[in-house]
Amino acid sequence: VVPGAGQRLYALPPAQALPADLRQRWERAEEALYDNPDDPMVNWASEALEQALIAAGLGGVEVVTRTEQSDLLVTASQVERWFTPPQQGGSRYHAHLQAHLTAPEIAEIEGVLRRQVAGQVVPWKRTIALVYGNV
Repeated sequence: VVPGAGQRLYALPPAQALPADLRQRWERAEEALYDNPDDPMVNWASEALEQALIAAGLGGVEVVTRTEQSDLLVTASQVERWFTPPQQGGSRYHAHLQAHLTAPEIAEIEGVLRRQVAGQVVPWKRTIALVYGNV
């Protein structure tokens, strides 16, 4: 799965669910998560994967990406995991938002997701990189 080409949480609730300024800063904060040059778990694209495999000696490499969309039931526990700090068993998402938004702003975003997204089936996008090559 190519993390940087996947679903964004800010795209789940209606745009008008938050004040425009907060919505824009949330979008920028989430996008920054995938642009972090120090985080190789999320900052790569399929082209970089192809170059790394070639550099590692895999011959005739071709990376093909495929974007899929499926339905996902967003549960209240999923929203809770997104907004629980990693040291408390949650995700890095919350920790990342803390670098860009205040605690009350994060709580407001979480509240919108709890009220408007939790319990709903949403279209969920992910991009998969398929690697073909010769050893």
